[in-house]
Amino acid sequence: MLRLGLKKEPYWLDLLKGVRIQVRPLTTPLVMAARVEAAKAVEKCESEKTAEDQNGSNVIFAELFIKKIAQEAIIAWEGVGDSEGQELPVTPEHIEALMNLHYVYDAFDIQYYRKIELLDQEKNA
Repeated sequence: MLRLGLKKEPYWLDLLKGVRIQVRPLTTPLVMAARVEAAKAVEKCESEKTAEDQNGSNVIFAELFIKKIAQEAIIAWEGVGDSEGQELPVTPEHIEALMNLHYVYDAFDIQYYRKIELLDQEKNA
């Protein structure tokens, strides 16, 4: 059975001890916007690559896709600061820097995006 109990309002996710983010609900328009932006970024990367580097485009897309979803979804956070401990504002650049930490990237991917896969598995079971 496909359950349609998706959240309609922004909500908080605890990514790590002391780090949490507020995100918009994961919707089709949000995912589609992220796909378009990730595809554009991959295209740009592809044009800058040499012929020997071409075989990594799927990995690049997967990484950029989750980062673009994060940029579309994250609207607030707590526990994210600079090297002096000053809280940083939520900006696309700071979100990308946060997602460059693999354990944060993985936590975001699992807690936020992978819920789509669980819904998809339920409806195809």
